[in-house]
Amino acid sequence: LEDALRRIRQRMDTHFRSERRDRAELEAVLESVVAPIVAVDLKEEVLFCNSKFREDFEVATAVGSRLAEVVRDSDVLAAFRWTLKYIDLQTTEVEILVRGENRIYTLDVQPLKVGRESV
Repeated sequence: LEDALRRIRQRMDTHFRSERRDRAELEAVLESVVAPIVAVDLKEEVLFCNSKFREDFEVATAVGSRLAEVVRDSDVLAAFRWTLKYIDLQTTEVEILVRGENRIYTLDVQPLKVGRESV
């Protein structure tokens, strides 16, 4: 029994190391993208955002915050809420004030599956 538990623990350790490595690789790729990227859960809580998102929306950190606390634009929030409600792609153009100037973004809000939950 002790050997079996040790083997299970070793497999779990290997699995968790692999998960951490995969997550770090994904975050590195998303950080290198020149477009703002944000991921939220079904409760509209920010799970991830890249440096371009933090720069454009002038936030030091957004992870753990509700999207409405970070993004004040009603069109952006509406696109996210539509996608979360209908679990479907939402594409729209929005004009957002960024660092004192209006910018036009093509906003693609795409639901993702994580386990059994969509985000």
